[in-house]
Amino acid sequence: MTALTAGAAAGLKETATSAVKDAYRSLVTAARDRLSRHSEDPAAVSMVEAHAAAPDDWREELAAALRAVDVVDDAVLLAAARDLLSLLEMPGAGTSKYVVSVRGSQGVQVGDGNILHLGDPSDR
Repeated sequence: MTALTAGAAAGLKETATSAVKDAYRSLVTAARDRLSRHSEDPAAVSMVEAHAAAPDDWREELAAALRAVDVVDDAVLLAAARDLLSLLEMPGAGTSKYVVSVRGSQGVQVGDGNILHLGDPSDR
């Protein structure tokens, strides 16, 4: 859903690259194919286009339809989603600037230009 929503938003902008538009079309095609093959709801396929036109209005309905057809097993659809997210540099696409795993720590900072002051504040 993240990829479909981000793709719909990006696809509506004139500044979207042809690669982003192509990746979004591939994802939409994969979602439509999955729904047409596995959904018992004949309206499910049309939800993909409805979501593209109004993502906020159709997010929940499309998410439910995709869950119902168990999209986690669809390698083509998942690959299309990952491709689009990586082009959009969205979190969760595996292209994040920082990859952090912290356990049992205090005072951890992640980001650029952080300053950590240790000790008593009156010593500064």
